[in-house]
Amino acid sequence: MFDRIRDDYQTHGRRLTNRAMWAMLHYRFGIWAAYVRFAPLRWLLGKVYGAIGVILPSFSGIFIDRQMVVGRRFHIIHPGM
Repeated sequence: MFDRIRDDYQTHGRRLTNRAMWAMLHYRFGIWAAYVRFAPLRWLLGKVYGAIGVILPSFSGIFIDRQMVVGRRFHIIHPGM
């Protein structure tokens, strides 16, 4: 997971202020949370993912659901607003 986040960080210009980077972090967190084995923790992380998913689109204008298939070095050029 951290290798993919590092790739996303480099792909989005090594800037944490990039709105597309935050959307990719949310997506990667959602994928990771879905595969946690301990069921109560998976439930809690799913709720955190959902809460962030309500707030993030108003901040960044982007929402990538964790059910989408996104490969390495996916670059969102023009985030909407």
